[in-house]
Amino acid sequence: RELLDNYRILVYPRAGSSLGSYGSKVVFLNDAPKWDYSSTYVRNHVSEGRDISGMVAQGVREYIEKRGLWKV
Repeated sequence: RELLDNYRILVYPRAGSSLGSYGSKVVFLNDAPKWDYSSTYVRNHVSEGRDISGMVAQGVREYIEKRGLWKV
C-alpha cells in the first residue's frame, strides 16, 4: 500500500495479458511496443552466452555485461 500511496507505478503490459483495475497512481504503458519474449527469456540467453543486443537497449546490455549478471 505504501508504494501506491507514495509513488506512481508504470506497468508494461505483456502480449496476451489482461490488465486489472488499479488506482490513479498506476499508469499502463498501453502504447509501448509489445515484445514476444520475457525477462526470463533474456536472462536465459545471457546465462547461455547468447546475444541479447536485439532484445535490450545497448546501455542495458553493457550494464549486464559489465556486472556479469546471470553468468553461470
